[in-house]
Amino acid sequence: MKERLNGLFGLLTISLCCGLTNADVLADSVEDFSGVQGQDNWYYGYYRVDIGDTPTNPASFHEAENFDMDFANLWSLHGTGDWLAIGATNQHPHIPGAGRNTVGEYWATRRWVSEVDGEIQITGLLDEGDLGGDGVIVRIHIDGIEIGEWDLLSVTHSMISLDIDATVTVGSTVDLSVAPKNTINFDGTIAELQILGDPVCPADLNGDGALNFLDISAYLSAFGNMDPVADFTDDGSFNFLDVSAYLSAFSMGCP
Repeated sequence: MKERLNGLFGLLTISLCCGLTNADVLADSVEDFSGVQGQDNWYYGYYRVDIGDTPTNPASFHEAENFDMDFANLWSLHGTGDWLAIGATNQHPHIPGAGRNTVGEYWATRRWVSEVDGEIQITGLLDEGDLGGDGVIVRIHIDGIEIGEWDLLSVTHSMISLDIDATVTVGSTVDLSVAPKNTINFDGTIAELQILGDPVCPADLNGDGALNFLDISAYLSAFGNMDPVADFTDDGSFNFLDVSAYLSAFSMGCP
């Protein structure tokens, strides 16, 4: 098969120098984190569930108003008197206790708002930041519909790897909330998300933002190995129709 491809493209040597990219990173909660609400479509805040706020009603989400006041590089509720905190890699909910007695139950929530329509993949990591206490509950909602719930027990590290397929539209909200149980001790929670989507430029197989010989080489190698990324007609087979579809995508260029 490789020899036939070499003839089609007039190439003598096929070499894959870079990893294939099956999907584009639409959002990265660690890399995108900032002290500006809405930057890169990320928002940082809470649901105050004791007064009826709930992730099943996305409109009841509140943006946090304080950044880098209580703790360095963290969003907080008031800056003092509460436990609510959201950072690049961590989230901490609030209920009164342990010397911080702001009234109410606040679920620390990291929100991403979609700019795309279609299928996405949510990957990432959940883990106890501190061992002790009675743990937390982590939930992910899309447009108010719960798509995952995890009970982090705080007696050992859970190290939960996320791999969730979902569908969004432009404006969809993806909320990751950390809720306390009965006590607030040791409720710091590691929460890291990546949201992947269909490639913006499907012919850019090495993901460098440009179309050139490296992408053709990558495609030929993938085709020769019957890698699903080379099945451009998405019919489960590998033939000239896939090559033709790839060349057509290549000729269209990247946006």
